[in-house]
Amino acid sequence: MKVTINEKGKTKEREFPKLMICVKESSKGLVVMFEKICSGQSLNQIGTYYTGYHSNHWDMNQFQGFEGSITLSND
Repeated sequence: MKVTINEKGKTKEREFPKLMICVKESSKGLVVMFEKICSGQSLNQIGTYYTGYHSNHWDMNQFQGFEGSITLSND
């Protein structure tokens, strides 16, 4: 997720919120929307993590930036 803020002639890119994907084998493919360091909620279900699972203790070393897109719907 990219957020760009224009302020008094300057452009800043905010670090959070951002989407990241888990690369750890047991949870590989889990996408988490982080609102701050180590804190966020899962956007899909992988293993024991259900969609919407929230934690303040994610291990950031197990994630990398997510470059795809996410579509939310009420299907």
